Amino acid sequence: MSDPETSEIRAGGQPRRRRLLLLTVSAVVLIAIIGAAYVALQPKSGSGPAGTPSAGSVAQFSGTGDMTTDSFTVQEGWEIAWTTQASRFQMTLSEDGNTRVLLTREGAGSGTTVPRGSGTFQLIVEADGPWNLEVIQP
Repeated sequence: MSDPETSEIRAGGQPRRRRLLLLTVSAVVLIAIIGAAYVALQPKSGSGPAGTPSAGSVAQFSGTGDMTTDSFTVQEGWEIAWTTQASRFQMTLSEDGNTRVLLTREGAGSGTTVPRGSGTFQLIVEADGPWNLEVIQP
């Protein structure tokens, strides 16, 4: 037969352990939910709406139709995030009168291009509709 004192300790200890385990698991779940919500609400680089610069933004340009942008200066590794609703869109890089076509597109779209080189540049846009550009130095 079991000792009555030992039976009481075991019987009394189990509910306490269960409550402690339940409380610990609940706290961990709550912390995980709060952490996930915090991460989900953080802004993502480059994901803001048009007109909202991302981290590392050097310049933003937008227009409807043809345009040559103001000059901007970048180092190697820069990129251009672009969107267009035009049915015809071409983006050309210009440096000291030397030009090279970076992108030619038929139809609306968006993307990122990573030109090579560093220096002071302008972009020449030829389009028959609205467009947005963001020069980014990561």
